[in-house]
Amino acid sequence: SAFDTFAKALNCKVALGDYSSAAEQMDSAVVILGESYASTAAIAKADIYVKAGRYREAVLEYNKYEEKSFTTPVADFYFMRAGIEVQAKMYKQAIDDYDRALALSPDNLIYLLDKGRLYYRVKYVDEALAVFEKMIAIDSELPDAYYIAALCHIQKGENAEAQIKLHRAKELGHPLAEDKLKELE
Repeated sequence: SAFDTFAKALNCKVALGDYSSAAEQMDSAVVILGESYASTAAIAKADIYVKAGRYREAVLEYNKYEEKSFTTPVADFYFMRAGIEVQAKMYKQAIDDYDRALALSPDNLIYLLDKGRLYYRVKYVDEALAVFEKMIAIDSELPDAYYIAALCHIQKGENAEAQIKLHRAKELGHPLAEDKLKELE
């Protein structure tokens, strides 16, 4: 199809590192082939921008895709966009997208882990701790959940609770738990 021709040209430009021309290629495809290709072109451009490390532009393209798509995006879309938003340091938007993904897949441990890590990263310690406690309630065999929950307790000055979580993380094989326990002694 005509779109396949544009896609092949796009791949060549990306392979050469010519990201701007590759993005323009997708704009040309929409102009020539019509608006029905706008959502497909938006995803292609977003992927180009991600490869180029231009994360904010990628987020804008994912937003266009969501707006122009004929279907409601699935949880993985929101999770993927949240990851790009984190790269772009768009933390509020990322948290909102993690929430959207979790609304569609509430017990997804990967989504919860990333959301909890982001909360911890931006110093929302209570929110991070709540996420990791939920993960532990879903699956009590997750060393990362115990370890990062312990870090949250340390931030809150709750060293006794941190030690309990670190001992469990160590039992489950977390590679940093033993050293962190020694630091607390």
